[in-house]
Amino acid sequence: SKNKEDFEAHVSGIKIIDKKTDSLIQQIDFDCECDVEGFEKVETGDFNFDGFKDFSVFERGYAGPNTSSLYFLYNPKTNHFFKSNFAAGVSLEFDEKSKTISEHNQCCAGRSYTNAIYRIVNNKMVLIKEHCYIWSEKKQDFIEHKMKDCR
Repeated sequence: SKNKEDFEAHVSGIKIIDKKTDSLIQQIDFDCECDVEGFEKVETGDFNFDGFKDFSVFERGYAGPNTSSLYFLYNPKTNHFFKSNFAAGVSLEFDEKSKTISEHNQCCAGRSYTNAIYRIVNNKMVLIKEHCYIWSEKKQDFIEHKMKDCR
């Protein structure tokens, strides 16, 4: 969609269509305006590790390598998708083997970054551990700091 005053269009929702019958299965309207160029980045995967395919839609890119996506999880009881709280994470990577989610969030022109590991409990990301690293001119390397120093 695109408003008259906007320069670029945004993805404002997605429709799930049955390919065999061409009928609408579900329509999901987004409460954000996702970047159109990211629409090419609809991805599928088992994001909550329950054995069912879920999907994500690229939301936007931020300074440096940081990105965000909207994650929609499949509910086999309703045969519909629902929006997860995973959008709170930045640059998420899903590890099927360990059933964990890794987050890498760079800040301040690369001067600091955080790494976090999450598990999924009741379809919510639960923090397991988190580390903060800040560049040291003296050591010419990233040094681990307390999390409050990275915020």
